[in-house]
Amino acid sequence: MNSLRVRLIVGFSLVAILPVAITMLLLGARIQSTEREQSAERLGSALGFLRARLVADGERLSEKLSLLAADPQLKRLYLVDAGSDAGLREYLATQQFLLDLDYLGVIDTSGAVVADGSTWTASRARPGRDLVPAEALRAVRVPGLGLATLPGGRALSLDGAATILGHATPNVV
Repeated sequence: MNSLRVRLIVGFSLVAILPVAITMLLLGARIQSTEREQSAERLGSALGFLRARLVADGERLSEKLSLLAADPQLKRLYLVDAGSDAGLREYLATQQFLLDLDYLGVIDTSGAVVADGSTWTASRARPGRDLVPAEALRAVRVPGLGLATLPGGRALSLDGAATILGHATPNVV
Protein backbone atom coordinates (compact mmCIF):
# COMPACT_ATOMS: atom_id res chain seq x y z
CA MET A 1 0.00 0.00 0.00
CA ASN A 2 3.01 2.20 0.25
CA SER A 3 3.72 2.18 -3.41
CA LEU A 4 3.58 5.44 -5.24
CA ARG A 5 1.09 4.05 -7.73
CA VAL A 6 -1.47 3.18 -5.04
CA ARG A 7 -1.07 6.54 -3.33
CA LEU A 8 -1.51 8.38 -6.63
CA ILE A 9 -4.64 6.38 -7.50
CA VAL A 10 -6.17 7.04 -4.06
CA GLY A 11 -5.21 10.72 -4.21
CA PHE A 12 -6.58 11.28 -7.72
CA SER A 13 -9.73 9.32 -6.82
CA LEU A 14 -10.34 11.54 -3.82
CA VAL A 15 -9.69 14.65 -5.89
CA ALA A 16 -12.15 13.48 -8.56
CA ILE A 17 -14.83 11.83 -6.42
CA LEU A 18 -15.05 14.29 -3.52
CA PRO A 19 -16.14 17.33 -5.59
CA VAL A 20 -18.61 15.20 -7.54
CA ALA A 21 -20.11 13.83 -4.29
CA ILE A 22 -20.40 17.32 -2.76
CA THR A 23 -21.94 18.64 -5.98
CA MET A 24 -24.46 15.79 -6.04
CA LEU A 25 -25.47 16.41 -2.42
CA LEU A 26 -25.92 20.16 -3.01
CA LEU A 27 -27.76 19.59 -6.28
CA GLY A 28 -30.06 17.01 -4.65
CA ALA A 29 -30.94 19.42 -1.83
CA ARG A 30 -31.61 22.21 -4.35
CA ILE A 31 -33.86 19.97 -6.46
CA GLN A 32 -35.81 18.89 -3.36
CA SER A 33 -36.37 22.48 -2.21
CA THR A 34 -37.39 23.57 -5.72
CA GLU A 35 -39.82 20.65 -5.99
CA ARG A 36 -41.33 21.47 -2.58
CA GLU A 37 -41.79 25.12 -3.56
CA GLN A 38 -43.41 24.19 -6.86
CA SER A 39 -45.66 21.62 -5.19
CA ALA A 40 -46.78 24.15 -2.58
CA GLU A 41 -47.44 26.66 -5.36
CA ARG A 42 -49.50 24.16 -7.36
CA LEU A 43 -51.43 23.09 -4.27
CA GLY A 44 -52.14 26.73 -3.36
CA SER A 45 -53.33 27.41 -6.89
CA ALA A 46 -55.60 24.34 -6.89
CA LEU A 47 -57.05 25.26 -3.48
CA GLY A 48 -57.65 28.82 -4.66
CA PHE A 49 -59.47 27.51 -7.72
CA LEU A 50 -61.58 25.18 -5.57
CA ARG A 51 -62.45 28.01 -3.15
CA ALA A 52 -63.50 30.25 -6.05
CA ARG A 53 -65.53 27.43 -7.57
CA LEU A 54 -67.20 26.69 -4.24
CA VAL A 55 -68.10 30.36 -3.74
CA ALA A 56 -69.51 30.58 -7.28
CA ASP A 57 -71.47 27.34 -6.87
CA GLY A 58 -72.76 28.57 -3.52
CA GLU A 59 -73.96 31.83 -5.04
CA ARG A 60 -75.73 29.97 -7.85
CA LEU A 61 -77.32 27.56 -5.38
CA SER A 62 -78.51 30.44 -3.22
CA GLU A 63 -80.06 32.16 -6.23
CA LYS A 64 -81.76 28.95 -7.36
CA LEU A 65 -83.21 28.27 -3.93
CA SER A 66 -84.41 31.83 -3.34
CA LEU A 67 -86.17 31.82 -6.72
CA LEU A 68 -87.68 28.42 -5.97
CA ALA A 69 -88.82 29.47 -2.48
CA ALA A 70 -90.68 32.41 -4.02
CA ASP A 71 -92.32 30.27 -6.73
CA PRO A 72 -96.12 30.54 -6.49
CA GLN A 73 -96.62 26.96 -7.69
CA LEU A 74 -94.45 25.60 -4.87
CA LYS A 75 -96.35 27.71 -2.36
CA ARG A 76 -99.65 26.48 -3.74
CA LEU A 77 -98.59 22.82 -3.75
CA TYR A 78 -97.15 22.94 -0.25
CA LEU A 79 -99.11 25.57 1.59
CA VAL A 80 -102.54 25.32 -0.06
CA ASP A 81 -102.78 21.77 -1.43
CA ALA A 82 -101.16 20.18 1.61
CA GLY A 83 -102.97 16.89 1.04
CA SER A 84 -101.45 16.35 -2.43
CA ASP A 85 -98.07 14.90 -1.48
CA ALA A 86 -97.58 13.26 -4.90
CA GLY A 87 -98.04 16.58 -6.70
CA LEU A 88 -95.45 18.26 -4.49
CA ARG A 89 -92.97 15.41 -4.92
CA GLU A 90 -93.43 15.46 -8.70
CA TYR A 91 -92.94 19.24 -8.74
CA LEU A 92 -89.79 18.93 -6.60
CA ALA A 93 -88.44 16.17 -8.85
CA THR A 94 -88.99 18.33 -11.94
CA GLN A 95 -87.35 21.34 -10.32
CA GLN A 96 -84.50 19.17 -9.08
CA PHE A 97 -83.83 18.08 -12.65
CA LEU A 98 -84.27 21.54 -14.18
CA LEU A 99 -82.09 23.26 -11.59
CA ASP A 100 -79.47 20.47 -11.80
CA LEU A 101 -79.58 19.67 -8.09
CA ASP A 102 -78.63 16.35 -6.53
CA TYR A 103 -81.28 16.71 -3.86
CA LEU A 104 -84.34 18.89 -3.37
CA GLY A 105 -86.83 18.61 -0.57
CA VAL A 106 -89.11 20.59 1.69
CA ILE A 107 -88.22 20.45 5.37
CA ASP A 108 -90.39 21.85 8.15
CA THR A 109 -89.08 23.91 11.05
CA SER A 110 -88.57 20.82 13.21
CA GLY A 111 -86.24 19.35 10.57
CA ALA A 112 -88.60 16.63 9.36
CA VAL A 113 -88.64 16.00 5.60
CA VAL A 114 -92.10 16.90 4.30
CA ALA A 115 -91.48 16.05 0.64
CA ASP A 116 -88.45 14.79 -1.22
CA GLY A 117 -87.93 15.08 -5.00
CA SER A 118 -85.50 12.18 -5.15
CA THR A 119 -88.18 9.68 -4.09
CA TRP A 120 -90.14 10.61 -7.20
CA THR A 121 -87.11 10.42 -9.51
CA ALA A 122 -85.81 7.08 -8.21
CA SER A 123 -87.11 5.30 -11.28
CA ARG A 124 -85.66 7.85 -13.70
CA ALA A 125 -82.26 8.66 -12.22
CA ARG A 126 -79.84 10.54 -14.41
CA PRO A 127 -76.91 8.53 -15.75
CA GLY A 128 -73.69 9.08 -13.83
CA ARG A 129 -75.46 10.57 -10.82
CA ASP A 130 -76.29 8.81 -7.59
CA LEU A 131 -79.54 9.74 -5.93
CA VAL A 132 -79.04 11.42 -2.59
CA PRO A 133 -81.62 10.22 -0.06
CA ALA A 134 -82.95 12.71 2.46
CA GLU A 135 -81.49 10.74 5.34
CA ALA A 136 -77.97 11.14 3.91
CA LEU A 137 -77.98 14.90 4.33
CA ARG A 138 -77.88 16.93 7.47
CA ALA A 139 -80.15 19.67 6.23
CA VAL A 140 -79.38 23.31 6.83
CA ARG A 141 -82.09 24.41 9.24
CA VAL A 142 -81.79 28.13 8.62
CA PRO A 143 -81.64 29.90 5.27
CA GLY A 144 -78.10 29.95 3.96
CA LEU A 145 -75.35 27.65 2.79
CA GLY A 146 -73.16 25.07 4.46
CA LEU A 147 -70.90 22.14 3.72
CA ALA A 148 -72.02 18.69 4.76
CA THR A 149 -70.17 15.40 4.62
CA LEU A 150 -72.06 12.52 3.10
CA PRO A 151 -72.17 9.31 5.15
CA GLY A 152 -69.00 7.29 4.92
CA GLY A 153 -66.97 10.43 4.25
CA ARG A 154 -67.09 9.78 0.50
CA ALA A 155 -67.81 13.33 -0.52
CA LEU A 156 -68.74 16.82 0.54
CA SER A 157 -72.08 18.34 -0.21
CA LEU A 158 -72.87 22.00 -0.71
CA ASP A 159 -76.08 22.25 1.26
CA GLY A 160 -78.43 25.21 1.12
CA ALA A 161 -81.81 26.32 2.35
CA ALA A 162 -84.30 29.09 1.67
CA THR A 163 -87.47 29.93 3.56
CA ILE A 164 -90.87 29.50 1.89
CA LEU A 165 -92.85 32.51 3.05
CA GLY A 166 -96.60 32.83 3.01
CA HIS A 167 -97.60 30.54 5.84
CA ALA A 168 -97.84 30.93 9.60
CA THR A 169 -94.74 28.80 10.08
CA PRO A 170 -91.89 29.15 7.63
CA ASN A 171 -90.64 26.03 5.92
CA VAL A 172 -87.30 25.38 4.32
CA VAL A 173 -86.63 24.30 0.76
